[in-house]
Amino acid sequence: MSSFPPEQHLAITSNSIQIALVGDIILDTDEPSRLFDASRAALKRANVVVGQVEVPHSRRGVQSHFDIPAPPSDPARLRALADTNMTVATLVGNHIFDQGRVGIENTLEVLQAQQILTTGAGLNRAEAKRPQSWNGMASLSEC
Repeated sequence: MSSFPPEQHLAITSNSIQIALVGDIILDTDEPSRLFDASRAALKRANVVVGQVEVPHSRRGVQSHFDIPAPPSDPARLRALADTNMTVATLVGNHIFDQGRVGIENTLEVLQAQQILTTGAGLNRAEAKRPQSWNGMASLSEC
């Protein structure tokens, strides 16, 4: 995981910033971008958007949770976040390991390919605990 240069992802031009927080993102629909229709304009106005991705996004994961596992979502559905100005996706939560290491790996790959910073899950404990920073701000998720 790495931080992206601020000029690539976030431009702050005044002394104030607008931060939007989105919780429990579950994109389990054929048209996930429509889930953001009511909030898209507000999210795009924000300088920073932090969202909690609730479930793993993988076609290759293997169920590994013994409680009540969340089914995986199609990784392509994460593309809906690109049009929301998402800056950081927090992944820490009770379902992120439901599809095992491969589920986490797939989820990270898709988010990072969209230049969305990730925190709270990783391929090892050090990655999962690593904070992300941009423009002097930081995000850390830990369970």
